[in-house]
Amino acid sequence: AGIVGISCALFLQRDGHSVRIIDSQLPGQGASFGNAGIIAISCTPEATPGVLLRVPSMLVNPTSPLAIRWRYVPHLLPWLWRFIQSAQPNRVEKISIALASLSSRAREAYDVLLKQTNATNLVRSDGWLKVFRTEKAFKQSLTEQELMSRRGLSIDVLNSEHIRQLEPALAPIFPRGLLLRDSAFVPNPGRLIETFTSDFLDRGGKLQQETALKLEPTKTTHRVVTDRSTYDFDVIILCAGAWSASLARQLKISVPLDTERGYHLALPLPNQNLKRPVLIADHYFVLAPMDDCLRLTSAAEMAGLEAPPDFTLPHRLLPLAKEALPSLVPTVRDSWIGFRPSMPDSTPVIGQATGTSGVYFAFGHGHLGLTHGPITGRIIAD
Repeated sequence: AGIVGISCALFLQRDGHSVRIIDSQLPGQGASFGNAGIIAISCTPEATPGVLLRVPSMLVNPTSPLAIRWRYVPHLLPWLWRFIQSAQPNRVEKISIALASLSSRAREAYDVLLKQTNATNLVRSDGWLKVFRTEKAFKQSLTEQELMSRRGLSIDVLNSEHIRQLEPALAPIFPRGLLLRDSAFVPNPGRLIETFTSDFLDRGGKLQQETALKLEPTKTTHRVVTDRSTYDFDVIILCAGAWSASLARQLKISVPLDTERGYHLALPLPNQNLKRPVLIADHYFVLAPMDDCLRLTSAAEMAGLEAPPDFTLPHRLLPLAKEALPSLVPTVRDSWIGFRPSMPDSTPVIGQATGTSGVYFAFGHGHLGLTHGPITGRIIAD
């Protein structure tokens, strides 16, 4: 019942299917809730040659965008090996084509669902801003700029005056910036999912707050066993986010899926607020002006699904956030951790499961789940 699942459900309903959603959580309470709210029209995978070169320094920098729990490394090694392979230049090029093909259609798919649910006011078309304090950080973005240019996606290179005009609340310490003008912003992702879910239920959809334990495909039906009941379906769509790999294994399909744990801190809305999400690129964290707070989101911690959260990671960024946005009040009102379902090549798994006639996969969207949810739903329905 995250953005991917509810989008699949809505597009399936549009085609005349009867749909039941099964989720242990309430709609939108996972990674779909706690993100930075960015519909990011981009095509750059997480793994690039430049990123690999920076990983060692990231692991010793307390304010870097990457943290790894060392106890988790043995489990993570196969994922890391595939991540390294994905950073080869020819692989990066192919991956960027795949991601661009989804991103370039993301807004069109969103528009279908926003109009259907009377929710166009929940998405703002202000773009997404990335700012750079050092020339070194800006040069590290050249791969992204070149990939986006080759894929035909829009990106504007800004100087300090352009940045000041777009975001006067930012401190005048950023000489360089990038504006992804085709990107959009959802200032309340939770409300968006609630609105989509209400429309789904109004159109006859069913929602079960239960935990799916087993998938049992047969020649005629496909069975889902939960902690409370058993259901038989003609078709199953597996879109359980970071928990999808364990269910896929029941179909004897091994998927190299892991989780990048993301954190956010909810801060009071400042007197001089931002107009759009802003990525502070030198340290790779986002300040996003949500409806009820300023949300600070950090990048990635690799520690699996079971380890307790480490909220010292986002708290270390508060002084840097205050430097970037002087009007910020660094009083933390709430803290949150979520689990991004991440494939090592940044490419989501969308399509029919191998060896089955009625099981489809829709997971592994990593940092782009909110962006690619509706277009994934349209593809699955088709």
